[in-house]
Amino acid sequence: MSVIGVGVCLGLSLWVGDAVALPDPERMEPRHITQLQLTDQPETAIDWLLDAVEEQPKTAESFILAYPDLTAEQQLQIQEIYARYDRDLQIAVDAYLQSVNLLTNLVSPETANEAIAYVRSEVLANEQVVHDLLFQRTMAIRAILPVEQRTPLNQLLRSLLNLGTPIEASTFPFDLIGQPAASVTDQLLEQGWNLSVQTPRTLFFDKEGQMLDLIINGDRQVAEVQLTP
Repeated sequence: MSVIGVGVCLGLSLWVGDAVALPDPERMEPRHITQLQLTDQPETAIDWLLDAVEEQPKTAESFILAYPDLTAEQQLQIQEIYARYDRDLQIAVDAYLQSVNLLTNLVSPETANEAIAYVRSEVLANEQVVHDLLFQRTMAIRAILPVEQRTPLNQLLRSLLNLGTPIEASTFPFDLIGQPAASVTDQLLEQGWNLSVQTPRTLFFDKEGQMLDLIINGDRQVAEVQLTP
């Protein structure tokens, strides 16, 4: 995998503030200069991560400013969520940048394939950690917003997941996950499904030859779904 240039550092430093600020090369010790020897590369498969990072509000305050309809309680919750993930994200971004720099410096004619492959796997692993933390933070915020407040956040989530424009296709039955089992049952019955088997942790429905299996968790919400045509 090709690696990106100095835009990596610039893009991520914008998001984490001073945590990954670029130092003045004139004042750096020689052992640190190697970490800045990045060259511009064509767009690569990991550019989606940088794009997603740049579109995420880097502070709780910037997020709150983009949501004028938030209640005081919601604003406080968002500040707490950002604070909860701040340290782990800084550590993850630092590890990601270090591995990208290392891979950039390793890709030379004399480097063994095994070394390049090993460090590439480190880059991918560190990239995934950053992505997962951003996803977890976004979902934590989403959990405190009612449906009518989620539209702007939905765009951030789509960017983070590298999703394009929604296609016209049914999300059933996966959109049932997380919903109360009782309301799902009422909804399915209204749609013509027959409840054939019911246990404390499972609901089996059938309709015109189709079978729908639902697994219910301890909170009486749908946890897993399987639709058999």
